[in-house]
Amino acid sequence: MVEDVFRVGANMTDESCRNAHLSVFSYTLPDSIADTRTDIAYWYGSKEAWLGKKYANCILSKLPGVKIKVFKGFDHGELCIGNPDLYLKEVTEFLNS
Repeated sequence: MVEDVFRVGANMTDESCRNAHLSVFSYTLPDSIADTRTDIAYWYGSKEAWLGKKYANCILSKLPGVKIKVFKGFDHGELCIGNPDLYLKEVTEFLNS
């Protein structure tokens, strides 16, 4: 999957890369998300806490019941890409809770 990401990125213009980054870092949750009736989990790695914690707090402000979990020593995407067995275990536990 990493090779695919690099291949796509290599074929993007500088402007497209800039736009993608700006959209990620300026996105805000719509107020309507508070109307959701489903359980939500937000997981992030401790190595990306500088951003993950910010997003977690944003989600919590609109959905106080969200289940947040930080994976110690993990970086962005490392849970699902680098540790698929652990990822599936966590997903199964969340869905069964």
